[in-house]
Formats: sequence, structure tokens, C-alpha cells
Amino acid sequence: TLRIAFDNDAPAAEIQQPVDGQPSGGTVHVAGVAAEGASVSVGGAAIALDQDLRFRADVPAPAGDRSLAIRISHPSRGIHYYLRMIGAP
Repeated sequence: TLRIAFDNDAPAAEIQQPVDGQPSGGTVHVAGVAAEGASVSVGGAAIALDQDLRFRADVPAPAGDRSLAIRISHPSRGIHYYLRMIGAP
């Protein structure tokens, strides 16, 4: 079962980069802040949180795709995907 819901009161993260439509080369810079206890990954590769719960990494641009999915997993808030469009339209 897939449940899709919008919950503006309890965000799992704030994604600062990439911004929608950002050009991409071979890599995409991902940055943001996640809730305490969360884990962050892109394309199956984990991105570490620092002591202030910020994350940042350069990840490979998805081949043949214009979207990037940032996965945030939290033990009590569940799994959230934040999608960003990258590259030229």
C-alpha cells in the first residue's frame, strides 16, 4: 500500500540545494537540514548529517533523467522523498 499525504506541520527536512531547474553537469550538489534522528540518501548513497543536522554532498547526476530524489528516513515520521527537477527543460 502506498500512502501519499501532505503534512506541512511536520516536515522531515528542508532542502536548500539543488533548486528546481538547476543545471547539472556530472554531479549535483545536495544540501539541507533534516530532523534529528533522520537519515538522508540519494540514489542509495547515504549522506551524513553534521552535528547541526545539516547535510551536504555532491552526488552523481541521474543518467537520462531530469529529476533527483532525496530520501529522508525518520524512525517516527516515516520515509519522505523530496524531488527536484535538474538540467535544462
